Amino acid sequence: MRYLEDAHTKIIKRRPKSKKKQPVIDMRKKLYTRMPYLLDVENLQQTNVDTGKMRNIQRRPLTQPYLPAASNGYLSSSSSSSDTSQNVVTRTSLKKRRAAASGQTSVAQTNGSSSTALHQPVAASAQQPPAAAANTKSAAKKQQQRTPLHTKAEGAAAQEKESLPSENNIRINTKKRKARSAEEVLENFVIHVNIDEKDDESDEDMKKDEEDESHYCCICCEKLSDPSGFGEGETDAHVVVALKKCGHKFHQLCLLQMFKATHKMDYLQCPSCKCISGEKTGNCPAGVMTWALLPGHSVAGYDGYDTISVSYDIQPGKQGPEHPRPGQAFYTQGFPRVGYLPDTDEGRKVLKLMIEAWRRRLMFTVGTSYTTGSSDVVTWNEIHHKTELYGNYSGHGYPDPAYLANVILELADHGVTEDCL
Repeated sequence: MRYLEDAHTKIIKRRPKSKKKQPVIDMRKKLYTRMPYLLDVENLQQTNVDTGKMRNIQRRPLTQPYLPAASNGYLSSSSSSSDTSQNVVTRTSLKKRRAAASGQTSVAQTNGSSSTALHQPVAASAQQPPAAAANTKSAAKKQQQRTPLHTKAEGAAAQEKESLPSENNIRINTKKRKARSAEEVLENFVIHVNIDEKDDESDEDMKKDEEDESHYCCICCEKLSDPSGFGEGETDAHVVVALKKCGHKFHQLCLLQMFKATHKMDYLQCPSCKCISGEKTGNCPAGVMTWALLPGHSVAGYDGYDTISVSYDIQPGKQGPEHPRPGQAFYTQGFPRVGYLPDTDEGRKVLKLMIEAWRRRLMFTVGTSYTTGSSDVVTWNEIHHKTELYGNYSGHGYPDPAYLANVILELADHGVTEDCL
């Protein structure tokens, strides 16, 4: 009998344990920055608690090299290996890298134009995961065939023309400004014009006037010689003004109504040509912008050049009067966010323009996220950044020869140009 009991106990111990389901992560907790999401790790689904909207998510490999415990900077890649396959990191490769990195010493390197200390790269065997090590020969062949877009020798003279900004830690605050009326703001940007009413116009002249868009107010779509569509019964319904900067003409009442409906700042954007009168400012919440030079790191297409990292950090808070829902909470996701620029003459110019856009609170805005569909979150404000230092897994990496020229145009659309520097 004792033998049977022992045998029964052994059988119970040998039974496989039931597979424990992965928990559902509640992002509303303080640990997860209080985002209104529930993450189902097993089914790979994300649910917005506020809206009930559900979307599928996926696991993706890390796109940045692993940082050893002994290092406090970015891990350099070898100068002869910049293939994207070497940056795919798995849990097994991370363990091997920790073991390899623990037996090596890192030597700090300093740069005269930046106070950031970086360390020498670890051995190539410690950087490459098993999957990448198997393709070392093919990766080397691809590297030999790849022709860089820019080299250090080509742009060395041009790089010396543009200096780096003197300040590398820029903080913005949401200072409350005294609100000015729409009439006070527009008075600085417009002039009054006279529109002659011609009752004895010929048919040909009337047809020409109808084809000429300058004779119409593009806000109310009425003739400038006719009263404003917003001014029925008003004494100044026929008053016409022109913008000083671009010369486009509108009914004064139409321009006032447009300003009250779309603007909360002390600037005016022409509805016809988008020309900005005054200094455009945004509604980016308070935060900190920092930049640093990464010696020995080159983004794809700019071999031999160092890299500039630009970081933004914004904390959750309450919306102000300039935001869509004043008094309500806003959330942050993915902060601090980091972008990368090549340390070229044009890259340094873009850095200065980005700093000016950050000071004007134009870099981010509070609204609805295009990627998650959630509202009241801090999102990019149509000024694109390259957020991948190595590789181009999400389409926001290098090489991209037209990126610097495109981002300069995006900044100009917000009124930030070289004339502002």
